[in-house]
Amino acid sequence: MKKSFKWFIGIMVLLILAVGSMYLVDYNRMQKNQPVLFSTWGYDYTTPESEKGKTGNQAGNQTENQTENSNTSGGEPFEKEQLLTYQQGDHEMRFRLPKDWKYEILSQSGDFYEYGIRFHLADVEKNMTFYCYSNRFGVCGTGLETKMILLESGMEAEIGYYDGSEDWSYVSFFYIDVKLAAINNGITGAEAKNENPTKLNFLKKLDESSESNEYYHVECENENHFEVETVNRSAIENEIEGQKHEVYVSAFPSELNVYDNIDDFNKVAGFGKPVQVANTELKVSGYSERFVATGSAFGKQEASSFIIGTVKTFREVNAIIGEEEVDFIIVQLDTAIGTIPVAVSREVFDLEKLYAGKIIVMFADIKIDFIK
Repeated sequence: MKKSFKWFIGIMVLLILAVGSMYLVDYNRMQKNQPVLFSTWGYDYTTPESEKGKTGNQAGNQTENQTENSNTSGGEPFEKEQLLTYQQGDHEMRFRLPKDWKYEILSQSGDFYEYGIRFHLADVEKNMTFYCYSNRFGVCGTGLETKMILLESGMEAEIGYYDGSEDWSYVSFFYIDVKLAAINNGITGAEAKNENPTKLNFLKKLDESSESNEYYHVECENENHFEVETVNRSAIENEIEGQKHEVYVSAFPSELNVYDNIDDFNKVAGFGKPVQVANTELKVSGYSERFVATGSAFGKQEASSFIIGTVKTFREVNAIIGEEEVDFIIVQLDTAIGTIPVAVSREVFDLEKLYAGKIIVMFADIKIDFIK
């Protein structure tokens, strides 16, 4: 009897050691973001390594955890819900996806981020992207309104809104990690084309104008002057010189640099210390974070504008034009004109420092469209 009991205890110890060893192996693999060998041991775990280049959908083809008629948003109940768990280092993140939403695990070779997940419906260009940035996440404070929300984990997060918009611009998880943030890339608000019109006073038609392209010296409502090229000019029958019109503004830079902050650019521009304006008590300490002027004021011969702005958000875009595949970035830039989309390419400009809160200084062709 005693001998049998000892055998039983010995076998149980061996089983416990074996199961414990299996658990530790899989637990360590999950911590390192690797596929498990035996089991997930009750953890909600989706291996990002196996998801790279794949797209998950709401039907749950990529994850096993679903809940019928679960309401986690405070709105109408979802017909189905997918719980995506993503493990990266010390961070374990859980995302509840509504019906028909898809996700993509982004490559970890990004210049400005360590890892990320993109969430979207059928139109991938309208997405919410969760990033762990390479540096601390920062935003421009101009026109910014924020509010705090409580996550399911009990931690707080900050939601940011710009210029009175009802659509959120970002969610910062700085209480968890100062590098974690989610960016709204047009899910419910403006897409790459600016949805908010800008009223311009068309002061003078420039000599560079032709029958196919018209260029104007314009003034915006805050009395800043710059030069623009018209798009869909035929939408306005009459002359526009001397008139005011609401238009949609976008920018295509010919020269561009990214700076950490406006002080860095002012040092490059020669404003090491304030400069006194002759015969006055005024002192100029440098350019502001929202500045625009005509390119001709800086010696440019062709119609262009000099613009300084702060990066609010940006997104990578892939387009197929004929047989050519083109990669570029749409930056939402906070400027003296308003928030405008700027099209840039990593092949043309040095965008290593590009992320939210950085300063962009550029000479650009400003295009104004009369049609939304």
